[in-house]
Amino acid sequence: MTDSSSHDGTAHANTAASSEDRLNRRHLLALVPSVGAVALATQAAAAPGDTELAPNVMELPTTLSLRDQRLLPAVRRVITRGYATPGDGGGAAWARVPKPPAHGVYLQDAGGAVFEIDEGIVRPEMFGARGGDVDDLAAIQQAVTVAANTGRRVSFTQQRYSLGGTVVVPGKVGLFALTGAPFTELVQLRDDTTTLLFSGEDTRYWLISGFNFRWRRDQTARHRNSYAVRFESDVAGGAGHWNFEIRDCLVSNGFRGFGHSDDGDKKPRCPVWGATFRSVRGGLNMAGAVIFLRTWGRTGQPNNRIEHFYARCDKMSEPAIVIDSSDTTVLTSVEFNRGKGCQFLIENSSNAMVEGMRFEEVQLGPKDAFIHASGGQTNLRVSGLSVQSIMLTDEVPPQGRDNAICRVSNGARLELIGFTDMPWRAPTAKRDPTMSSSLAVIDARRGSATAGFIAPLHDPALTLAKPDAAGRIALLNTDSYDFSLLTGSTAGLAPQLVRQRGQIVALTTFGDGAFEQSMGGLKLLRNGEMILDGQADLVPGTPAKGHFILKDALRREAGRLLVMPGDVLTLAVPSAAANTPAGGTLLLSVTAIRG
Repeated sequence: MTDSSSHDGTAHANTAASSEDRLNRRHLLALVPSVGAVALATQAAAAPGDTELAPNVMELPTTLSLRDQRLLPAVRRVITRGYATPGDGGGAAWARVPKPPAHGVYLQDAGGAVFEIDEGIVRPEMFGARGGDVDDLAAIQQAVTVAANTGRRVSFTQQRYSLGGTVVVPGKVGLFALTGAPFTELVQLRDDTTTLLFSGEDTRYWLISGFNFRWRRDQTARHRNSYAVRFESDVAGGAGHWNFEIRDCLVSNGFRGFGHSDDGDKKPRCPVWGATFRSVRGGLNMAGAVIFLRTWGRTGQPNNRIEHFYARCDKMSEPAIVIDSSDTTVLTSVEFNRGKGCQFLIENSSNAMVEGMRFEEVQLGPKDAFIHASGGQTNLRVSGLSVQSIMLTDEVPPQGRDNAICRVSNGARLELIGFTDMPWRAPTAKRDPTMSSSLAVIDARRGSATAGFIAPLHDPALTLAKPDAAGRIALLNTDSYDFSLLTGSTAGLAPQLVRQRGQIVALTTFGDGAFEQSMGGLKLLRNGEMILDGQADLVPGTPAKGHFILKDALRREAGRLLVMPGDVLTLAVPSAAANTPAGGTLLLSVTAIRG
């Protein structure tokens, strides 16, 4: 066999083909004569107990021993009982062919006769793989080469295989599959090295499923080539890679998971389109993006899907999902856990849709946003967004915080339908008054957004919308107005300008120190007129930490809590609490529903 490695004859009990499998293959080859080069006879039926071989079929103890035989021309097929030793799991059927196949993987006997593997499903063991910690790169490369060029499946049946380099998938191939037992480990022994590299264009209708891609050592952002699956080439007019699926895979500790090469040169790359990434997970020690579909401006990435995605983002140096130059991308049931800053970046992409996205305990630096949509071609619709336990970092720049859950910039457009925050573990940074009105659900920087069906904001640090002078945010149904006060400092209760007609329905409060029991003394004023009295309208003595849904009777009282665009809301607090030397923090958010 070309490019085969030497073996020491070690038996592989955990992958050995069963005697029943070998018997069935012998029945098949004995009863069906060879027709053509690699014709797999699927219509044959073996009589029970019949183990006789046809005259044109020979059985050999090992695949390697075929090279030492000078087989008669009448022998059309060879069945081996192992690769290096009988029973090592590498036995296979080989068919005589008139000339070496174009893909270059074949055996020759001592007389120069050429044999090609004749199995519908191949395994790396059939080419000499031993599994475990042994470097099986050569054997796996041959199995993948055969499958990709002839439309077959490679079945990885052991728990772990190790590779001392990159397995290359050529261009212009399709209808093949690489499948592992659930989460078969593919362990890369070399740093800064890709495991599976698609080196050419025009690959289609293929499947990768059931692997845990790992590196012997944790990779960092310096190891820019450490991908699980990488798309390398860019051919003028090439079709890229299309209609494929990667599913049920985990990337544990590489730099990136699945996506385009990125050498820092921003060179256009081949497009990926019609692809599905289903049940893909990024592990605890990932250093970069799990999905990186970035062509650097080469358009033509339509109809990609990301479904049931999860990433643990603790050590990531970039967003977990990066997409650009796409059209009609759909993300369904996506979750980001831990980490810091932006975890979903989409640029210059039209008609993108998110259906269910959740962030849990992801930190925000002073200028960060969880979701960032950028570029004049980008329009993104997010349906169902939730955040649990917003974690703000401690640093506060002189100009204050400027955080957001969603950010649109450079002409991008965003529609957010449905948002819930769940502050189950309130960060201590919440006591910093600079948070108030600085952490926006949406901010627009030369972009535009529409928001609707926003649940009452539980976290007093949140404000709903924050556009800059060139941004625009339209609110459908919900708005919020936020106040903060810190005793012993210059922080004050700045009046809030009403942005749209609405009915006040809820208050969310946080108070500590001097404000711990001060809810009864708070008063909310509209254009200088009191519309809500903490003493009369709320439960007396209720601590100022909580969420108050106002009673229907109160809301119906002659439009008492109705606010109009241009109205000014002011919060008054007890002077004794505000002037106390003991200090304290008060944050309050007023939620209004469009009326």
